Amino acid sequence: MRALIVAVLLSACGSSADRCTAVLSGNLTETVTSDDCASLDDGTLAIDVTGGASFTISIDLGDAVTGTYASATTTSWSVLGNRTTDDGGLCVYAAGSTAVPTGSFTLDLTSLAPHGSVQLVTFVQAQPMTDCGAGDNEMIGVAF
Repeated sequence: MRALIVAVLLSACGSSADRCTAVLSGNLTETVTSDDCASLDDGTLAIDVTGGASFTISIDLGDAVTGTYASATTTSWSVLGNRTTDDGGLCVYAAGSTAVPTGSFTLDLTSLAPHGSVQLVTFVQAQPMTDCGAGDNEMIGVAF
């Protein structure tokens, strides 16, 4: 599954260097394309994805350099998202260094512009009596 997400992300990077493509899979299956979803400020990579669900991703890279980063080696990171179901319930998607459970991410930062790709595993948290789907995880892949 991860190889498929990476292949879709890499093929989506094509035409515009400032385009973002997010692929969500798990309980929510969606591909979202937008302009300028990523920024790098004071060593913190911020990514905002808006579609059927909205996600905000923050990864503290310290003294940011191009390369590979992972949740196991990054001290501060988070992702928080949500969507409203057809019947008005709320599904929350969360992960991060202070979240329980933490989830995970891998980041390939190819340029400090910033450009690269990130794959995240988040956990689904549903309000009582809300059907967010059968699984406990939502996978998010973003090419930026």
